[in-house]
Amino acid sequence: MVFIGGTNNTNVMGIESDVMLMAKALGVPGRGEEVISHMNNIINYIESRVSGEPRVVVAYISWYNPIYVAGNSSFVGYYINIAGGYDPFSGMYYG
Repeated sequence: MVFIGGTNNTNVMGIESDVMLMAKALGVPGRGEEVISHMNNIINYIESRVSGEPRVVVAYISWYNPIYVAGNSSFVGYYINIAGGYDPFSGMYYG
């Protein structure tokens, strides 16, 4: 039995580590490598598409009472940045 309780990782390297940990635990490390390769291909494609483009303001508000926004060291904030977004809330709180 493998219990997957989520992740606290905030970037691709941490997520890749989690993917490989799960793949090894399930006895399919090659599949983990395939998933990681696929993830990196998507990230590279997105980065190539937004390269040289002006950054867009993205505020990901995941809850409103109390207000909670993604950014700084969040997983969502990391991907917003990769996709060419700028978090207007970054730097407003410790993370």
